[in-house]
Amino acid sequence: MKLYSIIFMMSSVLIINSAYSQDIENISVEFIRIITEKGSREIVKGTIYYQVPSRTIVRITEPINQYMIIDEKAMYIYYPDNDKIFHLESKDPLSLPFFQFLVLISNDNWNKDLGLSKIGYTIKDKVVHGDTVFFYWKPPQNAEKKIGNFIVAIKEDQIVSTESKNAKGKTLVKITYDNYINCRSRYFPLQINSTQYSGKYSSTESVTFSNLVVDKPLPKEIVNFKLPDNIEVNEAKW
Repeated sequence: MKLYSIIFMMSSVLIINSAYSQDIENISVEFIRIITEKGSREIVKGTIYYQVPSRTIVRITEPINQYMIIDEKAMYIYYPDNDKIFHLESKDPLSLPFFQFLVLISNDNWNKDLGLSKIGYTIKDKVVHGDTVFFYWKPPQNAEKKIGNFIVAIKEDQIVSTESKNAKGKTLVKITYDNYINCRSRYFPLQINSTQYSGKYSSTESVTFSNLVVDKPLPKEIVNFKLPDNIEVNEAKW
């Protein structure tokens, strides 16, 4: 399995840490993720666990045994069956829609900026089309040569889509959010669909969430989980 195909849609520890509301202690939600690229189709299943103050673990059970760990310091992919650990970096963490789900369910619904202002983004423009409002966010000045605007579309008080562009204005990732449910006065999108563009090629992704649980005890395996210290850590970029 290619590394990028199982890098789930989250990577900015800063955003996650700032976005989670203090009244939520932990979250767990199951998912099925379907990725289609160049004629191939991959199905990934697992569970996302979030625990305060800022620790997230993605436990993948199919098609492989894998952990993804995000805390205040870093993000890692761990393959226990192969004794491999990867430390991951991304040039554009906002292009990772799985991460955005965690921000959506944790934001005080609705600052609606997905934590963008916390990392230096500023609103460049606001455009209204019918019943949908589009907010154009400009990246921090020190990142403008690498990444472009980030567009958030809001309809009826819910984020319906986001779009990440590169420095030349070309779309990198377009994500839509659907099937919201209300839980403790917050709205959770149970369906996320995305298209990622890379040169002449594009890949699509569908993520369906289920069994959302808030503030119930997490499995001891997750609460006590630690990366083994006797395995070499490999550096990788998304």
